[in-house]
Amino acid sequence: MLRAYSIERADKVTTRYRDTVLLAIRDGEDRLLKVFLPQRYGAAFKDEDLQAINERAVHWNLVSKGRSPGSNAYQLAVE
Repeated sequence: MLRAYSIERADKVTTRYRDTVLLAIRDGEDRLLKVFLPQRYGAAFKDEDLQAINERAVHWNLVSKGRSPGSNAYQLAVE
């Protein structure tokens, strides 16, 4: 099941485990949710991308493409 969430804000943050990207997204009920991206996805965001999102120069969505067959991992995309 494909589901898109509007990205409202994106920041690089340091957790006790690693550096990653924290997204503020809107769900279907217009609630603001915060999501830590797995490191493999966070590496795709450059500083310029984060700045463009936060300045509203671009509009991206976090897209959930459902679970990977045979695992509990979710397939994500940014469009």
